[in-house]
Amino acid sequence: AMLKNDPIVLKYPQYLPTEEEVDAALSLLSRPEHKALKAALTDSICIAGCERSSVRRFCWQARQDGKVGDACAVGALEWLSGCVAARAKLRSDSLLHNGPFPQSFRDMYLAAVPFSFHKTDRQGHPVLILRYGSIDLEAFRRLWAAGETLQKSSGLAINAAVLFHLRAMEYATKVVMAQESLRQGTVVDRILAIMDVGGLGMKHLNSPLKAFLGAVSKESTPLFPETLHATVMANAPWLVVKAAWPIAKTFLHPVTQDKFIMLSSAGELKAKLSEMMALEDIPPYFGGSCRCPECVGGKLRGGSLWAWEEEEGIFSLSGKRRTDPVKSEVPQDQDRHGAADGSAARRRDACIPCAKLLRWTGSAKEDDAEVTQALLQPGASEGVVEVAGDADRAIDDKPTQEIALGHSSIPWTWLAAASLVALVIGMFVRYASGRMAV
Repeated sequence: AMLKNDPIVLKYPQYLPTEEEVDAALSLLSRPEHKALKAALTDSICIAGCERSSVRRFCWQARQDGKVGDACAVGALEWLSGCVAARAKLRSDSLLHNGPFPQSFRDMYLAAVPFSFHKTDRQGHPVLILRYGSIDLEAFRRLWAAGETLQKSSGLAINAAVLFHLRAMEYATKVVMAQESLRQGTVVDRILAIMDVGGLGMKHLNSPLKAFLGAVSKESTPLFPETLHATVMANAPWLVVKAAWPIAKTFLHPVTQDKFIMLSSAGELKAKLSEMMALEDIPPYFGGSCRCPECVGGKLRGGSLWAWEEEEGIFSLSGKRRTDPVKSEVPQDQDRHGAADGSAARRRDACIPCAKLLRWTGSAKEDDAEVTQALLQPGASEGVVEVAGDADRAIDDKPTQEIALGHSSIPWTWLAAASLVALVIGMFVRYASGRMAV
């Protein structure tokens, strides 16, 4: 399992659960009174069909609660129970194939939130790119309003925009990690996240983005324990990298500290990513030479998630709609670099098929309930439309205000960016440790 062999975790072997603790948790789980809990683990929570690696992750969480030995095993089942309860609340089992999202809402999300499941790093971790600094705020406000409407009409526990993000993470664990486990011949249950925060400013702090990130942070903790290998924070403000982060990280678990790489310059970013990924897999906006259709087109549209939805016939696209969850058992005798099926290879190597790009522009106002309702109707976004804005543009175009601080001047926008970056870090700290947010 990746947790057991993670080079960051291996620097701190004292925090890893022992094999005896994992065995004890599995033994507890096999008791008759835990029959339903074990069934939930096997049917809904296991990554790549491996119970042991999944139980190890829950044991890790119990270890961070200070529990060892038999107490660690009991604590692992408590964390597993919390995961099952959270999945029931959010209806996670039905999100991928039969979720509450019409195609119009999916298109709104992709137009507002630039993200991509983009190939793998040198260690085999699937790569998730999130460019929160390039979010179109007007589109995001429309998305958030539509998410509230969909939450009420469908009886959802949380805003549908937050739920769609959790759906993307469900895709990562159920599809991407399962396929990569088959391809690599070992359990793949961790991701590398690249978070581009360049451009975050005051207007982001005063937008629904703050509520979105907070909700994602809260809901992710029990759902995806210890599935983050590392996070590269790209284009972080100098104030955060040099002043805020050195102080904030002292309050975090040592392993969590090492999982975050804070970079403020393009040169540092290219050098670090080149260590972690092949240059031909790094997107051009990070200094690489990837020529996949998504990178060539310049718009992040979910990466391999889009191609998978097309193949599965989800959101009324081509193909036959599936109702069964993706299952994947890692063959014991398969070579680590064994070939996967053709569809999986296409999703890995071609982030998104250019011919299927749908671009959405609505004229909805965030306070226009009728238009929002109309956008949520099936087929509301059919046709080819256009995404407003350039992902690489400067987000905050207002004159910079400054505050005197000793002999230096700190732009107000830097302070706002620092606050937003802290919130973003907090979200991924929950992925990394499940303990605390900055």
